[in-house]
Amino acid sequence: MTPENRVKLTDLRPGDKARLVFMSPEVELRLFGFGLFPGTEIQVLQRFPSYIIRCERTEIALETSVASQVEVEKPG
Repeated sequence: MTPENRVKLTDLRPGDKARLVFMSPEVELRLFGFGLFPGTEIQVLQRFPSYIIRCERTEIALETSVASQVEVEKPG
């Protein structure tokens, strides 16, 4: 992984795919409850009014305040 491939979830646009690499301690238990763990592949579907991400066949809504505490690795 190169530093330029690691960004915040809020930097992604609809259609972008990435792999979760870090969640702040403030939100990790909540995200674990959704089945989101480091290494999970996601796709951003929507950014406003909340972030909608797809993980396998599940769509999950996240507030911007939560999404901003998640770091992902973009492919390539």
